[in-house]
Amino acid sequence: MKRATLITIWLTLAIIVITFIQTVPYIKLLVKNDVSGDYATLFNVTRTALAALIELAIFILGLMALTSTDPELRDRTYTLFRYMYVAGAVANYPLVIYSRITYAKYLYTASWYSFVTVFVNILSIILLILLISNKPQKQVERVNLQEYDMVAFTSTGHRFLHYILDALFLLPLTLLVFQWMYSGHNDAWLIQLIYGGSYLLYCFFSEAVFGQTFGKMITRSCVVSDGVPLTPGRVFLRTLARLIPFDGLSFLFGAKWHDRASSTAVVYIDSWEKAFDNPETTEATA
Repeated sequence: MKRATLITIWLTLAIIVITFIQTVPYIKLLVKNDVSGDYATLFNVTRTALAALIELAIFILGLMALTSTDPELRDRTYTLFRYMYVAGAVANYPLVIYSRITYAKYLYTASWYSFVTVFVNILSIILLILLISNKPQKQVERVNLQEYDMVAFTSTGHRFLHYILDALFLLPLTLLVFQWMYSGHNDAWLIQLIYGGSYLLYCFFSEAVFGQTFGKMITRSCVVSDGVPLTPGRVFLRTLARLIPFDGLSFLFGAKWHDRASSTAVVYIDSWEKAFDNPETTEATA
């Protein structure tokens, strides 16, 4: 593993620790509250606990990437560590920005706290850039199915699992929306709109940068193109197609609307292969 990657992992782990220390007083305050009948607080407590568990998982993956002596395991743990931190942060950004603006007068009351918050935010953005730049050794390939004769398409069961796993990965974000809605916000429509944008941003960013979402990563599946190059524009079209009513259920009856609308497909990684040799290559070899 490259030195730049190791430094990036250490910095990311440091940020996770600093962020946790910052939230300890808030967690203590939440634990003291009586959540019976107060749905906003209940959603808040559950969201905070889930977010802490996800950060703990990311932290453990980072340590495994640093300490593992098996090169393959080290690369796989770094891949998951990198994805969870980057994709999670990007998906949260729209609502984080909204909360920073809405609650600015409460968040930046003490000068030292304001300084630490701004410093952590800036460093987090720098880390996102570093993590995206420091790629794992084995990456998801940009594949055009027209160049291969055989491929194993991801099963319907696994595609359903993708939705469940992605929903669980974004659950803290979903609970934050419920928390604000039950807190009596007058702009609930805006919060829901921002949340919808966060989901689409998560799908687009994950598939454009990593070639897969969290659910696809677990089932070792990825997005490929079918007849056209898999460009960010193609992934953006795939993301917009998710706005088609009931698109999320279309795979259950084989329609796969956002696949067809964008000339993309979801297949198992490394399942593509050529059944026949290229005639030009065969002649050149002879």
